[in-house]
Amino acid sequence: MVIWALFLVRGVFYCTMLPVWEGFDEYAHFARFSQGALPRMNTPLTREVERTFTLLPMPDQLAWIGPEVKIHPKWWALPDASRAARLTAARSIPAQEATLPAQGNFQSYESQQGPLYYWVLWPFLQMAAGWNILERVLLARLLSVLLASAAIPLVWLAGRNLAGQRLGLGAAAFLAISPMFALNAARVANDCLAISWTALLLVLLSAKRLHSWWIGLVLGSVLLTKAYALTLLPALLVLLWRQRFVLGKALGLGVLLGGWWYVRNILLTGRLTGWEDDAPLSTVLRSLPAVPWVHATSTVFKTALWFGGWSFLTARAWMYNVLLAILLLCVAAGWRRAGNFRAPWVMVACFLAGMVYDVGAEFATQHATGTPGWYLWGVGAAFALLIAGGAGKWTAPVCALLCVFDLFTANFVLLPYYSGFAAHGRSFAAISQLPAALDRLAVPHVLWIAFLAAGPVILVTLLTNHEVSFAASSSRVSDALRPAGE
Repeated sequence: MVIWALFLVRGVFYCTMLPVWEGFDEYAHFARFSQGALPRMNTPLTREVERTFTLLPMPDQLAWIGPEVKIHPKWWALPDASRAARLTAARSIPAQEATLPAQGNFQSYESQQGPLYYWVLWPFLQMAAGWNILERVLLARLLSVLLASAAIPLVWLAGRNLAGQRLGLGAAAFLAISPMFALNAARVANDCLAISWTALLLVLLSAKRLHSWWIGLVLGSVLLTKAYALTLLPALLVLLWRQRFVLGKALGLGVLLGGWWYVRNILLTGRLTGWEDDAPLSTVLRSLPAVPWVHATSTVFKTALWFGGWSFLTARAWMYNVLLAILLLCVAAGWRRAGNFRAPWVMVACFLAGMVYDVGAEFATQHATGTPGWYLWGVGAAFALLIAGGAGKWTAPVCALLCVFDLFTANFVLLPYYSGFAAHGRSFAAISQLPAALDRLAVPHVLWIAFLAAGPVILVTLLTNHEVSFAASSSRVSDALRPAGE
């Protein structure tokens, strides 16, 4: 599929352009590959990762480590010789330090994550054990993009099952062109695999014949990937309640395959998810009335639409407002087709209920409301179906807006900051600095040009195929209305 290939081009660009550890929680996810099959929460970070903190430019969210950490503007203010020496030192970190514990008090908090993603990528990273850490991070990112990209053909299949070719193409194009989907995929983290598992589950649930064993297998796999997959359990109860034999087999196999991980969490931490900021349901329910919901909701939606890595770069406020209003209108317009779109609606509703629980748990344990919205992409395929279904013939204009937004944020928000040409909230002093920014970040100019072209080509592909689909549908209608003797 052309749209799938074009998304891969966009994903490779982001993998290459984003500096090391700029992905959300990326350093802790990467350390998991060197900590054994089932590390515990108190497992120290690896020394290899720790050393990069003082050698490479770091995201703003790691500035707390100390003055020896140089965030991007400070790193680029160093003399050329100093930067070159630091890069050489980072590339020369001995391979054996990947298995040694950090000397500082750094713990791998992502040890609480389900193990399946790390098991899938581990053989590839073992084959690249002799590569330096920068090369291995890039490899892990590329593999993550490949895993996440499977959601694109899968959402096309789900859309075709639900309402035909037109919906499938629209949903696939929406996913492929969404900037935050690409940013979320182009980091070392287990979300990429969870995104594709939930898309595959939608395909199975939208099929004419339900295959309970396949549903159970996918359910167990996603439960072993990400804890937010627990929201799929009530979703399946709602969707399959009238087919209890299928429901029983699917839940039985899913819990058999993935449930042991949550039993282990309870035994080790006393909490189902293993998360430190988890809280009992009664505590969460009591905290919900006190949550500042306007701020919490704004944070979730803003960070779901677009958030520039772990330096927390942002676009213009009016851009968020316009995009959010349009996407919410699309979802609202799709409500009239709720019966046909039952599976994605139920999946999204249960996931949002899980987000409400997470907001309440964070507020109860930390008195904060910073739950990030990029987790919503865990059910990105379901959102894509609802938005494309509601937008209908307006899917292409909606995707065009996302394309423009993607090109703006990549070229005039991310590139200037990461390359040291601009501070937070600013862009290039002159557009002529853009080629130098690509060179500083070691992004091939050919790849950048391919990235610029990928979004518009996705739009052309969508428009072309929509016209073909509409023409085919019109022809079938005309044939059905034509008198039998003609």
